[in-house]
Amino acid sequence: MFTELIKAGFHPNEAKIYLVALRLGSAPASLIAQKAGMSRGNTYLVLDNMLERGYLTKIQKNKMAYFQPISPNRLLGKFSDARRQIDEQEDFFQKLLPSLNAIAKTPAAYQTDIEFFEGRTGFIQLFEKIFLSDMPDYYGIWDPASMIAEGFDANFWRNDFFKGKWDRVAMGKEIITDTKESREFIRQRGYFSRQTKFLPKEHRLDTEFLVSGNKFCTINTGDGVISGVILTNEYTAKSFITVFETLWGLL
Repeated sequence: MFTELIKAGFHPNEAKIYLVALRLGSAPASLIAQKAGMSRGNTYLVLDNMLERGYLTKIQKNKMAYFQPISPNRLLGKFSDARRQIDEQEDFFQKLLPSLNAIAKTPAAYQTDIEFFEGRTGFIQLFEKIFLSDMPDYYGIWDPASMIAEGFDANFWRNDFFKGKWDRVAMGKEIITDTKESREFIRQRGYFSRQTKFLPKEHRLDTEFLVSGNKFCTINTGDGVISGVILTNEYTAKSFITVFETLWGLL
């Protein structure tokens, strides 16, 4: 029950106090604090917040404040009212959106969304956004040796990540480091119809760079913890592609 209340929007201490208050019916803060296992000072703070949110009511008995919860049915009604209000606000804002965008100082193409990823699970989520979404071809500069060191070898890509998803894979161009590991990786991978060029052997990368559509991605593998950032920005992506194509022409 406690967990379900938190999922419904209660803070943990609010959920604890609401359940205690339901059992007590009407009680002073001292008794609620005792039953909830909370300090009296903290209990007063939470009670005040719950009064403001409409989860409780307060009455006076013998010059002492008593708190009692609103019924679960009334609480459901409050959630329904709040949802209707949010829907109305969203509809109203949707109507305003074209006018607001028209007067915005920053054009949408210049606006940037930033997403951070860390660890193996985060890395896989990042690559799903780059390779398995309905995006245009991708451009990448990267070092297979760095990926292999993190456990993402050709077998992972062929048999795990892309298995059964070939029709969704983005195609494009890639520039990778020219090492024995890289060439073996390309040979084993053997399923992409990508164009590949190689950086000279002396250039090793601890950071990978990828672009797909309006998403520019960097992946860091040099500090022992794989991490990445996706910047969703049209002009950043276009600028990288310009640099990429310039380098591509020189190789």
